[in-house]
Amino acid sequence: MEAKFLPHILVVDDVATNIRLVASILAEQSYELSFATSGKDALQQIQAQAFDLILLDLMMPGLSGLDVTRQLKQDERYASVPIVFITARSDEGAILEAFEAGAADYVTKPFLASELLARVQTQLNLKETRDQLQERNQELNQNVQLKNQLLSIASHDLKNPLSVINGFAQLLQNRPGIQTDPDAREMLKYISQAALRMNNLIEELLDTAALELGKMTLRCETMSLAPIMEKLLKGFQQPLAKKRQQLACQGDFETRIWGDPARIEQVIENLISNAIKYSPEEAQLRVDVQNREGWLELRVHDQGPGFSAEDQSRLFGYFQRLSAQPTGGEVSTGVGLAVVKQIVELHAGEILLEKTSQKGSTFLVRLPAQATAQA
Repeated sequence: MEAKFLPHILVVDDVATNIRLVASILAEQSYELSFATSGKDALQQIQAQAFDLILLDLMMPGLSGLDVTRQLKQDERYASVPIVFITARSDEGAILEAFEAGAADYVTKPFLASELLARVQTQLNLKETRDQLQERNQELNQNVQLKNQLLSIASHDLKNPLSVINGFAQLLQNRPGIQTDPDAREMLKYISQAALRMNNLIEELLDTAALELGKMTLRCETMSLAPIMEKLLKGFQQPLAKKRQQLACQGDFETRIWGDPARIEQVIENLISNAIKYSPEEAQLRVDVQNREGWLELRVHDQGPGFSAEDQSRLFGYFQRLSAQPTGGEVSTGVGLAVVKQIVELHAGEILLEKTSQKGSTFLVRLPAQATAQA
């Protein structure tokens, strides 16, 4: 059976009868008590053992209660220990001076036993809460440090070897002996594709960690979607052709926005990639762009199986595995849409699943459009 924690209280007073009175009141509770009859004795005991609360007489010969408090509050080892003054003085100046020195509370002599117990228990409860918060904060800081270490490992120790693997695989594919060996070329192609998939996964995990730590920075400029779409259409030619799909684009892609071109490209690329992955062969996909009431609205339409109510509730969460599966054996990490949502929101925009059915779904991205100068 786990031992019950008993709060340890130090009672400091130069008058023995006062110590006995306080001890008799506190003895009714589950406290561990220690006693000191001077400020010097109190400091020695505090340095030798831990206390959860100090009941301290304000007026003592030699080191007064104020002197003891000031010394303790200057030392970070004891600064968090609550000090409750016991004093016969009730004037405003004395009370103010006590709080300025670092007191948490005070009790004026003569006092009721119930008042003393209430004030002591309140301070103990507050200290316990502060200690729990501090412990939790330390755990969070350790987690942040661990994530930073993982970010460093992923960005250097993992990505660099993958780049080497992919680079040599591509070089080998161009060797004369390999070009005449279909099996070798196919194996090298698989090696290169696997390295690229792993690299993409690492990139998504790095983005996830950077977003959670608030370390993703945007390099914004005035931009349009036209060059991004031109690049993406070229990049998606092969996966579209592999599944005999068509991708139509229509609308005002020249609308100007304030954004990070690389991150906006990441958003659109992810949505189109998902549309290709989850739509069947010969599907008709579409990307529409409108400038409506000061917002650029981009819609990506697919012909996938749609999303159940349960899937919709988890759609933009991290590491979610939804019921729909890629139709061509493609790989999904389960973090893409979560990252996309964060990037869009960093641009003061929003993303949502506008509609969904068994015949397809439409994702809508809204970003603030820049006003067009009038001649």
